Amino acid sequence: MQVRVRAPTKVTLFGEHSVVYGYPAIVFSLPIYIDVSATEHDDILIVTGPANVSSVDLVIKEDRIDVGPKTKKYLMRYISYILKAIERFSVPGIMIEIKSPLPVGAGLGTSAAVAVGTVAAISILKGLNVDKMEIAKLAWEVEKLVQGRASPMDTAASALGGVLWIEKKEEWNIEPLSVDEINLVIGVFEKQKTTASLVAEVAEKLKRNRLYSEVIKLMGEIAREARRALEDRDWKRLGELMKLNHAMLEALGVVTEETSRAVHYAIEAGALGAKVSGAGGGGAVVALAEDPIPVASAMKVSGAKKVFTVSEPSNGVEIL
Repeated sequence: MQVRVRAPTKVTLFGEHSVVYGYPAIVFSLPIYIDVSATEHDDILIVTGPANVSSVDLVIKEDRIDVGPKTKKYLMRYISYILKAIERFSVPGIMIEIKSPLPVGAGLGTSAAVAVGTVAAISILKGLNVDKMEIAKLAWEVEKLVQGRASPMDTAASALGGVLWIEKKEEWNIEPLSVDEINLVIGVFEKQKTTASLVAEVAEKLKRNRLYSEVIKLMGEIAREARRALEDRDWKRLGELMKLNHAMLEALGVVTEETSRAVHYAIEAGALGAKVSGAGGGGAVVALAEDPIPVASAMKVSGAKKVFTVSEPSNGVEIL
């Protein structure tokens, strides 16, 4: 028996980094998917993936882990933690295959989508009644193990889909927003640092200088303003807030020269707003554009390895 699922990636519109400290964020679930298949197998687990995921060759049998020479250490850690999170699913006896149009660490929630897709595929194969919210929670446990500190934003976007409002009150609040369409252009750039290292760097800055805490707080206020602009479909205001959010990421020191240039090029090409999306250190840039064509061209000129134009969010993790 084989089960195939697809788990969407995401783009953070507002609140990356600040959401880790409980401030609100807005995330858009992208209709760009990680495909995961789970097949019953003879008492071993094999995870494989093509070069554009990051050639994976990981075999687990009894108490031994064999790692292929092309497997990136970071990705191996991720898969190992996924296995820990889903131990109750009786993992041995399953082969997992992962396919992705995006490189790991693109800043678009690829690792969260891998976790969501793997948890979903195994739970279905084992006949367990696990809903999308439970899948999101299990995958979030993986994110926390790998990054040391993480919000449920990426895994919720992948599992649940749509455009989500994420905020921590006493507990994490995940609320769908009524947004059917928004024109976004996304450029993918080379990632220079892992999300875990960037989260740690920002945490260290907050300890050293209280003014960084004010930056984080202001990002939360920007997200609140952005929600109102989004619900009012005030695209001009939303674009201004994207620029302001990008300035806060610059202040945190997570923006590279290449992604900064991409933001500038996108705005010069007519984007209403643009910003780095995700932890930074390279990765993704998202732009809001009334006319996506010239903005997409500007992203390519700025050095983007891949450029996507989207308008409607995904519906979350799906069985194929």
